[in-house]
Amino acid sequence: MTLDQYRPHVKVYFNPLVRFAIRYRITPNILTIAALAASAVAGCLFFFRLEIWAVLAVAVNAFCDAMDGAVAREMKNQSLRGDFLDHAVDRYADIFIITGIFASGLVPWPIGALALTGVLMSSYLGTQAQAVGVGRVYAGVLGRADRLVLVMVVG
Repeated sequence: MTLDQYRPHVKVYFNPLVRFAIRYRITPNILTIAALAASAVAGCLFFFRLEIWAVLAVAVNAFCDAMDGAVAREMKNQSLRGDFLDHAVDRYADIFIITGIFASGLVPWPIGALALTGVLMSSYLGTQAQAVGVGRVYAGVLGRADRLVLVMVVG
């Protein structure tokens, strides 16, 4: 069970924010890059052991990551290029956040390396399944939204 199944229930809360973004010409790509910047800041803040601020930066990353797709769907501006950018940025965000956590000494480096490998491999296998025509399944034990919430709660 993942948090992705609650997307339709949360949509009502995001709709006013999506309309605000569209009104002020905040594009999906701007939100994607903002998510990347927030994750880089989160990784640095975790590294310097400023966990509360890091968790706040992770929350900004999660918010921008949720908003970019919602804005693209509302603008009917979805594209393969945008989807690729979003997925690539999500992987870099995972790297920044997880590396910041284990490079700080908050967890032993072998645990961090295992976490990083697991996150990247599960994403890679999902995209490979999509590439060979099997289809991508956004389900399982711990999706990206679940990982971000876990980092925020534990952080």
